[in-house]
Amino acid sequence: MGASLLDRLQAFPHWHYRYELRDGTVIDVTADDPSDRKRHAKRRGHIMDALDRHIPDWTGLRVLDVGCNSGFWCFQALERGAVHATGFDADSQFIEQAQLLSQGDVD
Repeated sequence: MGASLLDRLQAFPHWHYRYELRDGTVIDVTADDPSDRKRHAKRRGHIMDALDRHIPDWTGLRVLDVGCNSGFWCFQALERGAVHATGFDADSQFIEQAQLLSQGDVD
């Protein structure tokens, strides 16, 4: 990943989700309260475990995420085999985060 992309990702003051890029770069949750940092792992477990029970094979699915924030759930769907994921959010900052993350090859 180019330095300019990393600089742009790190310039955002707040991240709701933790991302690991394939080059090893980590974009971590930003929170003043340490317990807020743990919510990411809890949400991922609760939501994705439930979805995986109901959708055992994501291969070929097309996913829509309304209120997508920075696209975390879209990236999770793609990682599981969805062929396409579209996210919508009213906050343009979150859309910009998602677009930049897609350039960084999210793991």
